[in-house]
This record gives sequence, structure tokens and C-alpha cells, in this order.
Amino acid sequence: MPHITGIVAADAVAHFGTDYISGSILIDAIPYRSMHPEVAHPVILEMLPCILTNDAIEFSKGVRDFVISCVAPGHPIPYADMCMWTGAILLQHPLVRTYSLSRTQDERALMSVSKSLPTLCIHGSEDQHMIAANHEKFMKLNFGNVEYHTIPGLGHMTFWEQPEEINALVLAWIKKVSQ
Repeated sequence: MPHITGIVAADAVAHFGTDYISGSILIDAIPYRSMHPEVAHPVILEMLPCILTNDAIEFSKGVRDFVISCVAPGHPIPYADMCMWTGAILLQHPLVRTYSLSRTQDERALMSVSKSLPTLCIHGSEDQHMIAANHEKFMKLNFGNVEYHTIPGLGHMTFWEQPEEINALVLAWIKKVSQ
């Protein structure tokens, strides 16, 4: 059975139910949009207006700051990766970018199974988009079958910063849940 990842968890459970979903994997992610205020880091909150603006200069600065904030402070980003990530954001249509950051979701279906749906959460301790401690508290309070890992020294892109460690955690969890 497939596992679902990130913010699409609420959408997937609402659309498909849990007959075809055996678990949820949240790597540096939230299960649905409306919980963002409870876990948002001040750094990302300060950046959001720049990312959502139509002012080209502010947007350009916001995108650069956003890309840098994706990894732990001081973690170098190779130039090619910086260009690729920046380009991916710049090429998004402004309506798509705005919608992806502001759309509403119906999380009722997800929350109706949240106590039983196996959920893996992986976050970096230096994440500048979400406060890992707030996220962990929320998940353990609202999700009954959650395994939580906060990885020291990593930022919002743990899967990029330490892919071998993150892949090992994900594979071990999938094996455990699939049994």
C-alpha cells in the first residue's frame, strides 16, 4: 500500500480514504495547511510577504532568502543547487505560487483517522520554516500512531542535507509499518 507525504496527506485521505493508504510520511512537512500558524518559524513568517508579492525586487530578494533558509544556517548550498532551486520558484506562475501557499484544505477526513494512521515525522533541529518542538508537540497530541525524529544540526531540507540518514529512517519505518 502506498504512503503519502507532506501537506497532501489531508487531500489524499479526503479523496481516497484509507483503503489505499497505509501511512503518512512528513519529512519537514505539515499534514495540512491550517496547522501552519501553530508551527511556523519566525524566519519563514518574515519571508512570506516577499515570496507572495508581485513586486519584482522584493520577490527576487525573498526567493534568495527562502532558498538559503531551506538548509541549516551556515550549511553551504552549491551554486548549481542554488540556481536550480531558485529557478524552480521563479518559473512558477504567480497564481500557482500564491495558491500553494494560501489554499484551504479540508482536514476532517485525515483527523478522523489521525489516531490510527501510522505517521512518520522527520525534522531538522535547525529548521527555519517550522519550529520542530511545536510540530512534535502538535503531532503527538493529535496523531496517535506517530514516530518522530528531530535530526540535530539539519534544516528544513533534511532529505537533501543528510539523504542517507533520512532514507534509512524512511525505509526502516516503511518496513515496520508494512509488516
